[in-house]
Amino acid sequence: MPEKQRHFPRVLVAALDWGLGHATRCMPLIEALQQQGAQVMLACSGNAAELWRREYPDLPLFILPAYGIRYRWNNMYLNMLANAPRIVVAAIGEHIRLRRLVKTHAIDVVISDNRLGFFHPATRNIYLTHQLHIQAQEPLGRWLVNALHRQIIGQYDECWVPDAEGDDNLSGALSHPPVHPSTRYIGPLSRLAPSLTPLSFDVVAVLSGPEPQRSHLEAEILEQATYLEASVLLIRGAPHAKPLVQVPAHITVWDFAAGKQIAAAMTGARLIVCRSGYSSIMDLATLGRPALFVPTPGQTEQIYLADYLKNKNLGIVQQQGRLHVALALRDIENCSGPELKLCVTPFYSYCLQ
Repeated sequence: MPEKQRHFPRVLVAALDWGLGHATRCMPLIEALQQQGAQVMLACSGNAAELWRREYPDLPLFILPAYGIRYRWNNMYLNMLANAPRIVVAAIGEHIRLRRLVKTHAIDVVISDNRLGFFHPATRNIYLTHQLHIQAQEPLGRWLVNALHRQIIGQYDECWVPDAEGDDNLSGALSHPPVHPSTRYIGPLSRLAPSLTPLSFDVVAVLSGPEPQRSHLEAEILEQATYLEASVLLIRGAPHAKPLVQVPAHITVWDFAAGKQIAAAMTGARLIVCRSGYSSIMDLATLGRPALFVPTPGQTEQIYLADYLKNKNLGIVQQQGRLHVALALRDIENCSGPELKLCVTPFYSYCLQ
């Protein structure tokens, strides 16, 4: 009898467009799936979709409704209330879009990185998140937002957490609540690797996240860097932003950068400045580098993660609006970088089972 032909599943990977972090951390997963023979398709929006289009020009890319999240205030609840209508509309829109994609492309597996409505009754649905215990400030608000998130996670067959399960982890209580839904800890995810040809900038600032806060931090860094007696690289993370004018000669500006370029810059930098988003933290752990963390105002997750790593002496923390880069260049010498003691390969063989 002829040997039964092996079925290579068709996997659709989707990421939230809340900055670039969700898209970048999915990249090792995308490449692992390709190595196992899966037929991979992508779905995203905004700058994150542009990143995937550049990195994977041969993979099908479907554009989803943008969440359009913006952080106007320093209060999490005001921001979430303002963004809630757009989030709901986007989640409904992506759910409708997925139903069409499953029908036309015979998709077997859906992996959704924090896209709330990206599941289908006819597919295996996997939800990727590190936010099992969202760090809202008020107890009632914390209970409500986590109850809602558990309901969303319950729509998926599995929940994958990109962190270690034990005490030696990067996210603390954020991904390790006392009670949580059935999850699989798959280890940290990062597209970066230490560079053998590092660049030699004194300060490397990597910008990310929603507007207008990304632009506010960019302006503050540029103002301080202008008078800094050090070489500075600013990676804007915004391929379609307006070009900067009258930048001093000791400041280099990249609107956008590939993973190898970012790794080379961060590997050789004396000081790395970035948000305390979890994807950035996983990148730093991969490189073994500490950083100056500047949490996005009003984003309680980043505030928690920055303090968590500061208490472990894995970085220093300054607040947007009160940056002191020169001081950070001195203080960073006393910090040790986070160590990535778990690699992501253990979950590779599990991906397509």
